[in-house]
Amino acid sequence: MNKKFFKYVTSISVAALIVLAAAVWVCIGNAEKKMTQYSFDELTSSTRHLAGECADTINTDKTILSAMASLISMQDPSDTARIVEIMNSVDFSNTFITRVELITSDNKLLSQNGELSDMSGIVNFSEEAAKGSYVSGKRADALNPDVPVLYNSVPVIRNGHRTAVLRGVLLLEEISKTYSVELYGGEAFVLIVDGDTGEILLDTWHNSLSSISSLGTRKMLMGYSYEESVANMRSGKSGDLAFISKTTGSPIYLHYEPIAVNNWSITLGVGEKRALEGTRASVRSLYIMAVIIGSVLLLHMGLIA
Repeated sequence: MNKKFFKYVTSISVAALIVLAAAVWVCIGNAEKKMTQYSFDELTSSTRHLAGECADTINTDKTILSAMASLISMQDPSDTARIVEIMNSVDFSNTFITRVELITSDNKLLSQNGELSDMSGIVNFSEEAAKGSYVSGKRADALNPDVPVLYNSVPVIRNGHRTAVLRGVLLLEEISKTYSVELYGGEAFVLIVDGDTGEILLDTWHNSLSSISSLGTRKMLMGYSYEESVANMRSGKSGDLAFISKTTGSPIYLHYEPIAVNNWSITLGVGEKRALEGTRASVRSLYIMAVIIGSVLLLHMGLIA
């Protein structure tokens, strides 16, 4: 009778151990998924903040340029010394703008140093003036064709007519080198992508600017699609992406958000270790709990055997 009883108790204990172990592993799996999602939520929040900062900076730059253009419109067009003085009156060190230049109605470019260059065949004033106030896509610098730039342009309006175009020049490679990201202990990187062309306009990760297609050569983690992410960026949608780094062989998590400028999006990326740093301790606690429970049950079975 006692042997049957102990056999029965042992069978119950084994079954309980199996059920409990399964339950614990399911809980751990669910916890890992929720904690990973929490990490992506944190990444999303940080990316949205950066998107807002980026749009605010570009719009502030435009406001400054508009004020300068208004002052220039009040000057005698032949008084280039005064116009140059206005062009040099603003410190752009806390903006995206590196320098400013003025395009005149006869396709000449007035630099901040007072130099006047003939840009015929390179710059078309009529086309530039017709666009009004706008931010360009990636272009070659009018003064240095090998340098990729963006133009933040505003018209100079005198007596109701657009008589010149003031352009803030954004040197893309220089911005990529100086753009600072303090998030995740400085270990995160930022990309700005033009959804219309797929070109990367800002990249704090690599030493050169390429296109979003460069990410397609990486191995994607299960559940994430490069093609879907590109389609989202082109249509101004947000989303997540995760792939294996070619350099470290470790996963990298990214979140992208549209910027309220043109059809651009900004992507914030960080390595898995740093992204999940705040949740690893909780997952480890669950594993430790599972080991303790399993040990207690095994000890119990040993005592009643």
